[in-house]
Amino acid sequence: MERKPMSVPPVIIAGATLVILLIVVATVWRNTLHRPDLRGTWTSVACEQTAGGLGRTLGLKRTYEFTGGEWKTRVDYFAEDTCENPTFSFETKGSYELGDKSEEVEGATHGEFFISSIALTPHIPDAAQVFEQSRCGDAQWEVGVSTEVGGSGCLEVAPKISDCPTIFNLVKRKNNLIYFADNVEGQSLCKTGEWPKELNPAALKKL
Repeated sequence: MERKPMSVPPVIIAGATLVILLIVVATVWRNTLHRPDLRGTWTSVACEQTAGGLGRTLGLKRTYEFTGGEWKTRVDYFAEDTCENPTFSFETKGSYELGDKSEEVEGATHGEFFISSIALTPHIPDAAQVFEQSRCGDAQWEVGVSTEVGGSGCLEVAPKISDCPTIFNLVKRKNNLIYFADNVEGQSLCKTGEWPKELNPAALKKL
């Protein structure tokens, strides 16, 4: 007598499907636990220092804004290391994605920051004159006016977007402080798939 194949009751199929779905959801959830919540505005805790050439040390302050999958940053540069007299500002914006845990830095997460715009704003006539003479951007430079330079780049201050369309950064959040790998001497953030090995020790606080 020929046996008919046993049919699986629909309720068992539905139950198995639900179990598989729960496993997938739990796996995805575990893999995203390390990704910090960046939403909000973050700014430098204190005046930071950077090399200004000719042995000089300049001051800077960073501000990051995150809304959903979009990001915007502004770096204000100062004539001295005490951040008293601003000379120009560097502004970037675009979208971003957080990825895997960093294997290089404990507690940090890989972040890809895609650039759609780069602009500079001179705050003193000397800065405007230097940008003008260096043919940065397509507009005439004016103090206090932001000018797009993503297409042309500008000296060593701003790259062309085509030369650095994505920033490969690290992100680490500790309570209301956040750390990135930008502004660390000797680290390039524009090499595809190459992640920084050191965080900037200067923190940004959430406003």
